[in-house]
Amino acid sequence: MAKAYRTRSSTLPTLVGNWLGDSARGIVRKGVKSNFDTESADGIKWAALAPRTVAERMGSAHPILYRTGALLNEALGLNGNNSKISRTSYGMNMKYEFKSDKAKVLHFGAKEANLPARPFLLLTKNAKK
Repeated sequence: MAKAYRTRSSTLPTLVGNWLGDSARGIVRKGVKSNFDTESADGIKWAALAPRTVAERMGSAHPILYRTGALLNEALGLNGNNSKISRTSYGMNMKYEFKSDKAKVLHFGAKEANLPARPFLLLTKNAKK
């Protein structure tokens, strides 16, 4: 009887951790999707596309950060699980890993390339509701 209790209690943190991880991923997905839909993060609109980029898109300035859908799909975790969730003494920590450095450059910007930051992973208060 004691062995069954140990087995159950040892799996409980894993089950709770998985549930928290899935819940956190859901909040992040909702927030990221909202950022792409509104072309903003936390109420701050992303910078407009450069005229050259609009010309490359044959006159289309929207949607910003969306050409093939690959970046959005990767940010939503649809191209495999690219997020790592761990618990810390301060709460939950989520780390995103992208297949290319392009996502990092688009999120944070690059002064040397005159590319403004367009933070698509920034969570808003609405995403947490």
